[in-house]
Amino acid sequence: MNLGVRVKVVHIISEEDMEQQEMGIDLDFSDIVPEEYTLYTIDYTKHYDKKRCIVSSAGFDFVVNESYEHLNDRIHALGTFRFN
Repeated sequence: MNLGVRVKVVHIISEEDMEQQEMGIDLDFSDIVPEEYTLYTIDYTKHYDKKRCIVSSAGFDFVVNESYEHLNDRIHALGTFRFN
């Protein structure tokens, strides 16, 4: 049985977003309504800001409405549960 990690995605990072970030333009999350996704594979996680982090899954980078530390704790707990 596959266990998925449910996250609230606020943005899927595109090539255009990366170009804007290189120019110093931050992403605007003011009008975003988070969508719930279930991710079954996670390639990596990284910090975005104090409230959000980036999760990479299946070649896409998702900005999620959860801190880096909290998300990694949940992933670790799911991995431990799966192992038992």
